[in-house]
Amino acid sequence: MRNGNGILFSAIAVVVVFAGLLAYQQLSKRNDQIAMQGEEIAALRDAVSVRDNANAELQREIEASRKRVADATAESAFLREAIENMKPPVVVRDTLQTLMLSDFHVASSLQVAILESYMVRGQLPADNEAAGLPAPDRYRGKALMSATVRDGSIELVFNAKSGKEGGRIQLVPDVSHIDAMGMQWHCETRDYRNIERILPACTYKR
Repeated sequence: MRNGNGILFSAIAVVVVFAGLLAYQQLSKRNDQIAMQGEEIAALRDAVSVRDNANAELQREIEASRKRVADATAESAFLREAIENMKPPVVVRDTLQTLMLSDFHVASSLQVAILESYMVRGQLPADNEAAGLPAPDRYRGKALMSATVRDGSIELVFNAKSGKEGGRIQLVPDVSHIDAMGMQWHCETRDYRNIERILPACTYKR
């Protein structure tokens, strides 16, 4: 009877041990599965974080590109407006400068004649004839209507192409230092407010 009980207890112990080992294996396997799932979740989180960072970087780049485009558009509009605003004055100035400079060289021949007359006679010529020059209306150009000598001064009269019909520019001689510096000339006008932009040597007088 005792032998039978011993065998039974042994069998039960074996079963218990076997059940314990089986439970331990299942628990270990479950722990391994949980660990793997944890690693997968961590890897997934890392992937999501990388994706989020990439999306954020992409979004920043998109915003920067939009800003560059906006800045370039604004700068282009500013330059276009500046160019449009600059065009009329530049065109007008170039036109007046071309016209008046092309005619203003006439004054050089009159200045030479007046200087020669002064050196010979000791006084400034009263008019074109006294200076040995053609009549005033013989001097004509693109804008020039006449060139008149009055007591040594030269008066150039221009037509409407100059910006003002009958506009006048005077060249006034200065003989105060003629022995040392030669005959000096002062250019002035009361008709062309922006004359210094066209003829830098000339001065506008109110």
